[in-house]
Amino acid sequence: MSQQTKMEAHVTALLVAQDAFKDDRKRSHIHGIFDSLGALAFPVTIPFVIYCRLVGQGTHTVFVRIIDSLEEVLIKTDALPVEVTSSKGHEIFLQLAVQFKAQGLYKVQAFVDGIPQLGVPLYVRHALPPPVSQGQT
Repeated sequence: MSQQTKMEAHVTALLVAQDAFKDDRKRSHIHGIFDSLGALAFPVTIPFVIYCRLVGQGTHTVFVRIIDSLEEVLIKTDALPVEVTSSKGHEIFLQLAVQFKAQGLYKVQAFVDGIPQLGVPLYVRHALPPPVSQGQT
């Protein structure tokens, strides 16, 4: 009996955005893609969406995690089972609210079957408050 070859899947897109969704006509919409954000004070909790697209074949598990520069895990999603076919990829929309304790460089990583596939940087910085406008008298 021959050994069955495991089918593979690969992450082709990993985006951090203000919003992402699939509409009633099955079209994907991704709004406000960013790789850095500012906060007036820390710690700060920021809501955002992670969009992840896979191509390949077979049944796989996917999870996403966010780590800091010391590789401490801020958040790790549950492993999601996905079915990918050669004619149709799979899209994942994750709505998160993540607490950042300090400014710094973070990394968003996507894993397929426990193997890191793609990572994107996310820079969280201290932002200055907007200037106070002079009132008109």
